[in-house]
Amino acid sequence: MLRIRDIFLSLDESESSLPEKCASLLGVPRDDILSLQIHRKSIDARRKGSIRFVYTVDIEVNNEGRLLGRLNNPRVSPAEYFEYRIPRAASTERPVVVGFGPAGMFAALVLAEAGLKIGRASCRERV
Repeated sequence: MLRIRDIFLSLDESESSLPEKCASLLGVPRDDILSLQIHRKSIDARRKGSIRFVYTVDIEVNNEGRLLGRLNNPRVSPAEYFEYRIPRAASTERPVVVGFGPAGMFAALVLAEAGLKIGRASCRERV
């Protein structure tokens, strides 16, 4: 599977034009693309008059190895998948998460998924 970055579509273009753009970039016929999956979609609004969508897609094509060998395009690379697994905690101590903003909630979630029981702290001092 190949990953192609920075494919631009204007706001009025349909996603159905992605296979043709990918085939053109790779220099292969449209029929050589076996599958296409959108990996990321974002909006580039840095220029006021030229707002556009930016795609990163994963595609499966015939003869990927040979195709990568002849292409010298930094936008095309083998697709790499990464999945992070939270390791199980070995400690029996209860951590205390200070704060309940986005970072505190995320820290508590990760610690709970690691198997730790979160301790509670309270502020009893009054000013």
